[in-house]
Amino acid sequence: MTDHSILRPALPELPFQAEARLITRVLKAIFIGLPRSLANAVRAQQMYENLYLLDSPGLAALGLKREEIGRYVIEQTGLVTRKSE
Repeated sequence: MTDHSILRPALPELPFQAEARLITRVLKAIFIGLPRSLANAVRAQQMYENLYLLDSPGLAALGLKREEIGRYVIEQTGLVTRKSE
């Protein structure tokens, strides 16, 4: 069977198609990106508070010092990736 799809002309641009794409990107940022970012921030805050409540032996069991909690939380939540050494 022969493929005749190359003989069909491409669909023309619809009116306001570029504007519709822009609105779609804005709505995705507001309704998907923003809630996801807020959820990550809440998760990071909860993790930080839970680790901060641990005593020094508890932190040492995790291999952390008190001043490293912030860096550890940021790395674990995926906000910043650690460079390989």
